[in-house]
Amino acid sequence: MHVVWSSYGGEFGYLQQILCTDGWLEKKHGLLPTLIDKLAHSEKRPHDAYQVMRCLNIVFQVSSPKVNLKAMEWGAPSAIYSARDIGRSCHSLLERESELAMRSSINAIYGTMIATEGALVTCVA
Repeated sequence: MHVVWSSYGGEFGYLQQILCTDGWLEKKHGLLPTLIDKLAHSEKRPHDAYQVMRCLNIVFQVSSPKVNLKAMEWGAPSAIYSARDIGRSCHSLLERESELAMRSSINAIYGTMIATEGALVTCVA
């Protein structure tokens, strides 16, 4: 996720286009539920969880309200809090990214509520 973002000069527009497609949101095989599932098992592989958290931080920054709602629905908040606790005990980078994700997800949820109420944010294909 960081590589794609960086290769386009740090512009979020390209990532927003990718994140507005529904294919990666599929419940069984989509990227978002897979990332959340990996994060929920961070005690087994904290470094993998750190990388997942980095991806989710970018997702929360550039995604549409639909994506943010799906992430919340699929348990992202509890997985993030759990990963932060794991990070505190054994992986400082995971802890740092988890805290950033908690702030980003709160901002994303707040932005989603505003956008959904006023229909301010839409995906453009």
